[in-house]
Amino acid sequence: MTSRPPERYPDPKEFDEGLYKTLRMLPDGKTLDTAWVRSRIWDGATDTNIPKNGVIRGMQANMFLLEVSGDQETRTFLVKRVVPSELPGKASEDIWREFVKSVRSEIDFYSIILEPEHATIRNLFPQVYYSAGTPKELDVRPQETAFIIIMENLSPNHYQTPMMNFDQAKLVMTSLANLHAHFWNKVQDEERGGFWVLQRRLKHQEVEVADETWRRFLERFPQLRDQVQESNLEDLGRLIKEMAPCLDHVVEQGACTRIHGDAKGWNLFFGKDGSEEKILFIDLQWTGRGHPLQDVAYALTTTLSPESLQRMDDLVDFYIQVLQDELSKIGEILPPGLRDSYNQVWLDYARVVITGLWKNLNQTSIESNKSKVGPSMINRSWEHVLFITRRISRLLNT
Repeated sequence: MTSRPPERYPDPKEFDEGLYKTLRMLPDGKTLDTAWVRSRIWDGATDTNIPKNGVIRGMQANMFLLEVSGDQETRTFLVKRVVPSELPGKASEDIWREFVKSVRSEIDFYSIILEPEHATIRNLFPQVYYSAGTPKELDVRPQETAFIIIMENLSPNHYQTPMMNFDQAKLVMTSLANLHAHFWNKVQDEERGGFWVLQRRLKHQEVEVADETWRRFLERFPQLRDQVQESNLEDLGRLIKEMAPCLDHVVEQGACTRIHGDAKGWNLFFGKDGSEEKILFIDLQWTGRGHPLQDVAYALTTTLSPESLQRMDDLVDFYIQVLQDELSKIGEILPPGLRDSYNQVWLDYARVVITGLWKNLNQTSIESNKSKVGPSMINRSWEHVLFITRRISRLLNT
């Protein structure tokens, strides 16, 4: 396998001319040209263009806009291109295989929601015109795989943001409740969703060294000792490591529905005119069976604005009420104790934050992440670092 830079978010100021030249290459070896678009996407196509300023390089995928001209109009599509050999490196071949498996899950999901019984939730997702990948037997050799998803361009009427205010968060909670209620008790045979599932993270070898990782984190952020007045601050790594199996068990026991698995700001689209009652979800790579509060904990922690963090519990209460209402419409009952499990589900996510996602975080990267597409608020906001640390300390002290 060729050597590439370690896993990190690409610098948006750096344009990759080599990557740009490959964007028209499809997983089956065909070319994303006008003739192909005319036969697969829009029969009125007369010309195609990929504007350079519409290319967004990411850590897990590269996105670009495809402009398609016709005789009397021009249509624009959003293309998600996942080619491992074009992405930043990962720590091991096992991690690459897990990643490719997640991409395959997203492509399968878009096929699932086309089935008639899922018509009522299609308005939670953009329209997908084409999705495909290399043959599944190649998945064991990730560097030989390639995937593509061509969907509607949401940018004219929607926008993305790394953080959301309280009212926007209520929209997200409503949409998540609709998604969860729709799949309630219907995914028993699905694999678990979410990239932070404990078993899935073992190949990263991060939980075993959680205490050392946390010690080094405090060395990089010594001000936490002054700003977090909790007696267990120095021991958070060890404590979260000891609790990890128990927290994972709580999540597994409550895994009764399909979760998005990566519902952070960059994977949400809000209506520009403010009239949208729901938001749209993209990037379903980590969808699967899960505890409904996994999506809630993840969305609120990664995406709430600093001013709204202190109202997290209010938003959890709001979600629970909407979920209860949606479940009642289909004859289901909200499980007793679901709301009470939130803190444990939240700690399960916090485990991957302090053992993995913050492993290389420092003062400089917090600042540089503010100008990048992809990093969530936990990696670009000091207020989030402080909130998460305080909340872990207090929950583990109770």
